[in-house]
Amino acid sequence: MPMPQPLPDRIEIAEYLAQYMLRNIELGGLTDDDLVNSPEVGCLEEVVRLEANVPCSIAEVLGMAGAVGRLRPPFPFH
Repeated sequence: MPMPQPLPDRIEIAEYLAQYMLRNIELGGLTDDDLVNSPEVGCLEEVVRLEANVPCSIAEVLGMAGAVGRLRPPFPFH
């Protein structure tokens, strides 16, 4: 299967991931423990570290993860 052109950038991919996670949280598919230990949240944290401006959905997921006890990495969130 050929890749779509142009290829999505990391912000677009992270936004899709964040929106997917928000839907799962809303439906009860992700618990607080899942957010604390989630590698997906780690991916979102990495995107925030690399990018200056991120969509609200990414910030919302990271805020929820922080609110339930996930330790913030040593870089500022935007």
